Amino acid sequence: MEHAVCFNTLSFPALDRQSAYKLMLEACYGMLELNTGNDRFALYFDDRNKKIYECLLAEHYTYNDFLNDLETNQHIDLLYVLEEAEDKSPALEYLSSDEFDELASFQFYLPDAGFNEDMYILGIAWLIDGILLSLLTHERWGKTKTAIARWDDVENREDRYYINNISGIENGIEIFNTIKSLSELKLDNICPQCTFTEPFRAWFSELNENNQHRVYKKIQLAAQRYFSGGEPLFKTLESGDGIRELRFSAYPGGAIRILFAALPEDKKAILLGFIKKSDNEGYKENIDRAKSLLMNIFR
Repeated sequence: MEHAVCFNTLSFPALDRQSAYKLMLEACYGMLELNTGNDRFALYFDDRNKKIYECLLAEHYTYNDFLNDLETNQHIDLLYVLEEAEDKSPALEYLSSDEFDELASFQFYLPDAGFNEDMYILGIAWLIDGILLSLLTHERWGKTKTAIARWDDVENREDRYYINNISGIENGIEIFNTIKSLSELKLDNICPQCTFTEPFRAWFSELNENNQHRVYKKIQLAAQRYFSGGEPLFKTLESGDGIRELRFSAYPGGAIRILFAALPEDKKAILLGFIKKSDNEGYKENIDRAKSLLMNIFR
């Protein structure tokens, strides 16, 4: 599995270079708790087009200085993982067009801190199903789940979400256990009120581990919201005869679309899933197929 790890610039800088080294060391060892041996890491950083090695952890102390200190202090295993991680900086350049449009359409912020222009890292982490890597410079960064808000100007509405956060080993262990327990669940356990078609189950079984995890999380979120709401998570399809879609990004690219419909007694039919690479790819044939599957359920 690949873990998208976002440098939480909202938690930077530390008081001084000694504090920065200690706090970053704790956070990175927490990140290592996610590794089962074959996992990969991608490091996202975005700060005015700087590269990740220029990231300031404290005044006059960069991420590159931190890597040098790891070598000096013989943290070779950690250094190896960080050097092998994929550098995705500036992070904005690695977003899909859909993700970039969504980031530009909404304001992401901390509910208890209000909005400022530097908080788009929260939006990036949410959009890519990422994990914040934080320095424990405030008590909020000690929590494994960080509450974020997203303001929709069109709907004049605030939505609340949670994203994973690591600033120490305990956070990493907790997230690892959550990922493990989620991967062991069956689809029917994720959403008991859902009826999953056999074509959907077959499609899901062929997804890579990252995308299976994303499907689990988004169906859980949709169930918590009673499968109601608008874009970007939900959309009612034109010529869909009541069929709607659940929308989110795929790994390593493209977009996942899950077609669903309402059933009696507040139940939902999860009809089909597909990954599209371009705007209208796969819609016509999948909508027609979804209509047929829905008719079969009602027979």
